[in-house]
Amino acid sequence: MARGGIHQRLAAAALQEESNSAVAEYLLNEFAWGRMSPQQMQSIAALAMQDVEKAVEGKLLRDLKFLSKIGNEGRYPNNMYRDLMRMVDSRYNLCPMTTLEIPSKMGETMANLLMPHELFLHSCMQNTLTNFTKLFCQGAKKTCNVFGNNARTHLH
Repeated sequence: MARGGIHQRLAAAALQEESNSAVAEYLLNEFAWGRMSPQQMQSIAALAMQDVEKAVEGKLLRDLKFLSKIGNEGRYPNNMYRDLMRMVDSRYNLCPMTTLEIPSKMGETMANLLMPHELFLHSCMQNTLTNFTKLFCQGAKKTCNVFGNNARTHLH
């Protein structure tokens, strides 16, 4: 037997209606133009569904909100990289980039690069010296002497 009045049932039915997702539309378009694999599309859609479930629970998705607002909500695309790097730098604590001069037909060009060996060592040592010694100095009872006698000052 139906519960509630007709208006309550109609309102509940309206909430249950399915609508098209802007994210799904974008993902399908990217796939159709060959810019995204089916695997990437599925992963992003699954993550979007997790976010929807969190939002239904009333949880604020600060990082997603921040990403949606970079470049003044897309109005200034040239500022997007800068805004994004502010978030990446604070969240991931990347090692500094190395600036190199690269010869080209037009003359010398400056390029910023993350050197693989520096990135690797930085990520290994980012948390603690203990993790670094466990990884590189297996069985060592004292501090690994890779960086000299005063290793701690070299790591931080």
